[in-house]
This record gives sequence, structure tokens and C-alpha cells, in this order.
Amino acid sequence: MKTTRPTHKKCRGCGEWFSLKKYARPTQRFCSVSCFASWRNAQPKWRKAHSEKIKAQTDPKVMRERSLAAWRDPAVRVLLTAIRTKQSHTKEARAQVAALNKKIWADPEFRKRHVARSRRAAAELWRDPVYRKKISALMVEENKKRWADPDYKETTSRSIRIALAQPLEKKRRSEQARKHNQRRR
Repeated sequence: MKTTRPTHKKCRGCGEWFSLKKYARPTQRFCSVSCFASWRNAQPKWRKAHSEKIKAQTDPKVMRERSLAAWRDPAVRVLLTAIRTKQSHTKEARAQVAALNKKIWADPEFRKRHVARSRRAAAELWRDPVYRKKISALMVEENKKRWADPDYKETTSRSIRIALAQPLEKKRRSEQARKHNQRRR
């Protein structure tokens, strides 16, 4: 004897009657996924277990370790870098960054803190003899390239001659050079 399948059921979540689709499981108790989720979230036992599960997953130490482990894998690193680069190069992302920068740089306190922090960082770097030597070598190369350009050489020389034609500017530069040379001794 063949049993007939029910065609309609009462939803345990919302209490409304719903029709079962042709190939639906006969044990289906809810009219939709959202109805099931609402019912499940109302169950105290499930909520407690789920809350503890999420807390364990989102523990800062565990999250940090997972992130570092993923970053150590070269394939994952390339993938994550590509995704982040693609996201950050959209017009929307650039507009967001521009708006944020305008907002934070409008704050005088932020400007003051940033300038002080930058000065400290630059001074700390400059105390390192290896860094100092590297930057000096780079600047020497850059200046050689600049002065090899005839247009740059002519424009800069003309600007210097015009500035030194002013007696006050000549005096200021002379004093500045004297102080600089005294510090080097």
C-alpha cells in the first residue's frame, strides 16, 4: 500500500501553512530558511552554544595566529596581496581615502602629532650610520643626474646668481654656511 505525501505543512517558525514542493523532504518543518533561522535563534540552548563557538573562533590570539599562518604561505600571500591591491585601486576606494585624509588633516591636533612623530622617526633613522651612508650615496647619484641635465644646470645657476645679487640673501647664506661648517668641526 502506497502512502501519500503531505502537500502542505504548518511552519514551526511563523505558524503559517506552506505547500511542500514536489521533491521536498517529508521532514521539512519550516517554510523558508529565514523562518528556520529566526526559530533557531530563539532557542536559548542553541544561542549559548553558538555564542561560545563564535567567541572561541574570534579570540584575538587565535585570529592573529591564523592570519600569520596564512601570510607565511607564499601562494596565499600572493592571492591576498592581489585582492587587496585590486580593491584599493577602485575609484570608490580612492575617493574614500581622499575624503578620510581631508578630514583627519583638517584637525590641527592630528597635524601637530603627525609632524612630531615624523620628526622623531626621521631623527632616529638619521642616527643609524648604515642608513645615513645609503641615503647620502643615493643623493649623490641623484644630484649627478640632475646636474648632468643642461636645462636644470642653467635654471639653477641663474636662480643662485639672482639670489646672491641681493645683499641680505648673500649675508644670510654666508652665515648659514659658517654655522654649518662650525658644527662639522
